[in-house]
Amino acid sequence: MHQPSLKRVLANTAAVGLFWVSACDTAAVGVESCRQVEYARCSAASHCPSTFHITSPAACRRFYRDHCLHGLAVSTDPGSPAVNLCTRQINLLGACAARDSESAQLSSCKDVHSLDSKVSTVCALLQEPENIKGCEFLNPSPPAQVLDAGQDAGI
Repeated sequence: MHQPSLKRVLANTAAVGLFWVSACDTAAVGVESCRQVEYARCSAASHCPSTFHITSPAACRRFYRDHCLHGLAVSTDPGSPAVNLCTRQINLLGACAARDSESAQLSSCKDVHSLDSKVSTVCALLQEPENIKGCEFLNPSPPAQVLDAGQDAGI
C-alpha cells in the first residue's frame, strides 16, 4: 500500500486550511467600529430604563460583541476619528439622561444635536443613533435611483 509523503500531507492540510479560513470570512465592514458605538449606547441606554429595558450594561456589551460581527451597513469603515466623535456624543447623551432623568430634553444636553427635528428627548435620540450629529456614518448610503422605463435616460 502506498503511503502519502509528508510533503503531500502538508500541502493538502494547507489547502484545506486556506479554504476553511476563506469560507469563514464574512467581509464585514467596521466590526470594531460597530462595537465601540454599541458599547457606548449600552452604557448610555442604561439611564433610559423604560425605553431600553437594560438591566446590565455588561450583558448588553456581550450581546453586541457578537452582533457586531456583521459589521456596519456601510461600504467602508468610518475610522477612529469619526467613531470617537460619535461615541463622545452618545456618552454625552447618557450623562444628560443620568443627570436629568430619562425624560431629559435634548435642549438640556449641551453640545449634542439631532439631525431629525422631530426627536426631542435624549432617550429617543439614543434609539436612533444615526440621527445623532457626529454619527451620520451609521446611515447607509441611499440606493441609487433607478430610472423608470418611461423616463428619458438622456441616451
